[in-house]
Amino acid sequence: MNYQLLQAMNNYCHEKYFKLIIILSTHKGNIRERFLQSEELLQLINSSMPKHLQSDWELIFRNLQSKPAFISDSGKINYSSLENTIRSKKHLSLSMVASDLVSFYFDNLLNSNRND
Repeated sequence: MNYQLLQAMNNYCHEKYFKLIIILSTHKGNIRERFLQSEELLQLINSSMPKHLQSDWELIFRNLQSKPAFISDSGKINYSSLENTIRSKKHLSLSMVASDLVSFYFDNLLNSNRND
């Protein structure tokens, strides 16, 4: 993979992650509602996380996917694994995950963009 493509992927992930932090910290609603608003962003971040950060990211993301998807008898997915897990977690647990996400951002993504 060439350097320009790698840099573009890092910038894309950084942009999405920064948006996630803003939503989790400033949007209306409780922490569960803010996480649910962020489901698509979390999926985009997961698919674009730079390789050198994937193992650390997986520790956090796995915590948000501990429940299976909720599938109706007709086979329709009512809730993704991510949404089902978020709906089942207590607010304190979600606040701790949000704190982990912020720490990960400042410890890894923000610093890696400054060093590039």
